[in-house]
Amino acid sequence: MLDNIQVYLANSALYMKTFVKYWTLILPLSLALMFGSRFIPKFIIILTGFVIGFSFIYPYLLTLNYFNDFIAKQPNMALPIQIIVAIVSAAAFWGLFKILGFLGGFLILGFLSKTLFEIIMNNNQSLQTTISNLSLTPQTVGWLVFIGFGIVGGIIVLKKTEEAIQFLSILVGAVLTSFYTLYAFELVSKTGNIIKILSQSDKSKVIFSLTNEEMLIFLVFTLVYISIVYYTTNRIARRRANAKESNL
Repeated sequence: MLDNIQVYLANSALYMKTFVKYWTLILPLSLALMFGSRFIPKFIIILTGFVIGFSFIYPYLLTLNYFNDFIAKQPNMALPIQIIVAIVSAAAFWGLFKILGFLGGFLILGFLSKTLFEIIMNNNQSLQTTISNLSLTPQTVGWLVFIGFGIVGGIIVLKKTEEAIQFLSILVGAVLTSFYTLYAFELVSKTGNIIKILSQSDKSKVIFSLTNEEMLIFLVFTLVYISIVYYTTNRIARRRANAKESNL
């Protein structure tokens, strides 16, 4: 696993350069993603999409030759386009998770309900007679059951979509904050490979990557930040709940 991550990071200088160049924007947003997911979930959903578009999708677009050539010829357009990509990502992120969440619940509960209906109908003569009196075929009723319960399932899952977004936002924030922690440590200690990765040129034949020790530190910091967020937000939530109860 570490080797696979190293291969990715060895070829991700563009991502790291984006993180470092715009750290005054990305780091505060990363902290907001971690600690704001429990308390402002709808805003965090949009913010997560914005950060992903700004920090990950835009650097990926720079790996495309025609896009990179355009930015090289029009450097003043780099930041405006990056912000536009981030805004589009935020809008798509909101819509995508809502749509997929509803669609998943719709299909799962719909198919389960239709299957259960068919089992009951095949073993219940009176139900078969009732359906025939309605001038409807069993298949038509089955699909009506599918649609009806599918909508219910979609609505139920849709309400839980925010919980999935909360975890994703915490994960994205923790990963970015861990990178900044490791980067700051290496700036102070003047050791490690992040500086080498950031300074490598396209013509360089040597591709630097993080060491196993650096990767372990990065993963440990990520897990620590996730644990801190859940511990802190749960304590704050409990205090708010206790405060409300005491005021009743």
